[in-house]
Amino acid sequence: MGRPFISHGSSEWHSAAIQVLKDKGMEITAKVEDVVSWLDSQRKTSYRLSVLRVEDDTASDVPALPTASRAGGTPYLMPGEAWPTGSTDVPLTFLYQINLSNMPREVRAVMGHDSGLFQLFVDEELPGCSINEDTGYYLVRVLAPEQLTTGEVNTTPPPDDVDVYPACDITGTVKLEDLPNYEDLREMLPGDLKGEVTDKVLELLESDNELFKTESGDKLAGWPHWCQGPEWGKTEDGERYVHVFQFEGQHVDMSVGGLRHVGSAAAPQGPKPVAGGLGLLLSEVECSWSSCPRRQQAGKHLTARQRRISQHNLG
Repeated sequence: MGRPFISHGSSEWHSAAIQVLKDKGMEITAKVEDVVSWLDSQRKTSYRLSVLRVEDDTASDVPALPTASRAGGTPYLMPGEAWPTGSTDVPLTFLYQINLSNMPREVRAVMGHDSGLFQLFVDEELPGCSINEDTGYYLVRVLAPEQLTTGEVNTTPPPDDVDVYPACDITGTVKLEDLPNYEDLREMLPGDLKGEVTDKVLELLESDNELFKTESGDKLAGWPHWCQGPEWGKTEDGERYVHVFQFEGQHVDMSVGGLRHVGSAAAPQGPKPVAGGLGLLLSEVECSWSSCPRRQQAGKHLTARQRRISQHNLG
């Protein structure tokens, strides 16, 4: 049985970490206590999404509202709005929408919105998939409450070039606790804590997968579980953006050629909404996307666009 949930800011995590170090033969000095206290202060709350596939017997028989939280399926579009496209007018694939009114306080805080509809779209072929590259391959936005209506429903169908993934109703969240990954921690260490003692503490604690971990899977807030190393967006002053959302294909199996696509979205601390025709965009939001080997190979997957091109070439 794993450890019970250890809440943020409590003495429980600190005590558990000290015990692990003792068990591994490390002498607990004042410097070790300082390092463990600093690590405890870096822990953040994250939220994993609980979902039900729409076709499951356990799913509700009542049709979900267009503005309800969901993964996959089709998104809510504003009346008269065309299907979202990237900077090259390529239609984007819908991944998630989350009604912030039903989300925990910590999630609303990192989003910079107390209400509204968070939505995530991406070009499956990821033409520019790193921070500071072309950002036109994704759309991250929050539609304001006044832009949400259940009266006039936009029935614009997805373009032929877009995959529509099986729909999942988001039914709630599971509270978790994150530590930054090892590379992030090394960069964040205060100068007075750097040295052999800290290196040893990190080495010993990192081997404890329950106590020292960055949560994987699709989640909100917390720390990113990087696939290919940290790729933080930063302000002009060099401050890291705040992690908003992590996508690892847990509920929407976006993968191409045996590689799963994973990504993280981040925004400046306290993001401010920017008015625009596409809704209230998260100000300066940046996404980092990578392609990583799948944990379980499920055969080669082609995007809808790739299938169309392939069929055209065969014909």
